[in-house]
Amino acid sequence: MKDEAYLAYIRETSSWLHEGRKELFIKILQRTPLLTKNPEILEIGAGMGQNIKILSKFGVVDVLEINPYAVAMLREMSSIRNVIDKHILSPLKNKYDIICAFDVIEHLKDDKASVEWIYSNLKLGGIFIATVPAYQWFFSSHDVSLEHYRRYNSKSFKRLLPNNSRMILDGYFNMILFPFVLISRSIWDIKKRFIGERISEKQKVPQNKIINKIFYSVLKFESLLISAKLRLPFGLTYYVCLKKI
Repeated sequence: MKDEAYLAYIRETSSWLHEGRKELFIKILQRTPLLTKNPEILEIGAGMGQNIKILSKFGVVDVLEINPYAVAMLREMSSIRNVIDKHILSPLKNKYDIICAFDVIEHLKDDKASVEWIYSNLKLGGIFIATVPAYQWFFSSHDVSLEHYRRYNSKSFKRLLPNNSRMILDGYFNMILFPFVLISRSIWDIKKRFIGERISEKQKVPQNKIINKIFYSVLKFESLLISAKLRLPFGLTYYVCLKKI
């Protein structure tokens, strides 16, 4: 991800979108069958550590991150055991009970090899949790600015999975707001095309106190539905929780 887009992304980590996604992560982790009471967790692409507070409640956390801004911040966080400043596919010293990749796989050119690497670094019975942006037909200049190679649906993501993989749960998230995002993204794309705004810019997450409160409540409601084992039929994000067998 380009520095400009990365920094814009980091500035939005307290927005309704990111806070709502944290609610999803909590619900997935709560439904995850753990190997041990204090699992070893690796978060790939940990950013500035926005998910560490959540993950550390479930186990001991290591992170893998290559962005220098992020690595410097992560090294200051006492709740992280190890900061691994290596690219994915690099050899690791440990194997993990849980590996999380929240909006990471779409950034990787060889996504299938990357998922196989993740499985090779899971303990037997370990858990892989991932979120990715949904629907290739929705690919836009927003994805280009974030250096996404692709978007996914349930079928395309499952093609990446090795044979020693068992599905625990999967589905979509951010369903209710999806039509609004679709309209705003289309308008934003047209504007960039005809007015000539810089392609390096990502679409900004709309924010003010009222929007943050309302939209966060919507995403929290969806996470409660997922916690109640309801599978939303579509959404802006596809999530998956898998077990290595």
